[in-house]
Amino acid sequence: MRPTGRYVVTDIDPEHLARLASRFQHRPNVQIRFADLSQAENFKEFSGQLESVVCLNVLEHIEDDLAGLRNIHSALCPGGRAIILVPQGQEIFGTLDAALGITAAIPRPSFGIGWSKLDLRWSR
Repeated sequence: MRPTGRYVVTDIDPEHLARLASRFQHRPNVQIRFADLSQAENFKEFSGQLESVVCLNVLEHIEDDLAGLRNIHSALCPGGRAIILVPQGQEIFGTLDAALGITAAIPRPSFGIGWSKLDLRWSR
């Protein structure tokens, strides 16, 4: 796998997307896209194209985390890698999380089960 120098930055918030577009307007190798991690159709244009995906504190905001993992996997090229950060353990889930729309803190065992359902490896 050879690095392409192409970067795709995604979000679902129009204000964040506008700020990103302004910030990277003079970087032709940076593309700004709307992509909802829970919606497979948002990932079709990336199918098998990305060398890496970085997903920080997003999976816990969607109801179907396995669908999110599937969408990340669909965007990766063969040999590609995903770096995913999620809160560890339901015991840290609180009222602020609920107010922010976080559906749950994903316990590490169930996250690993999600990867195994997709027949993928994961490591710490």
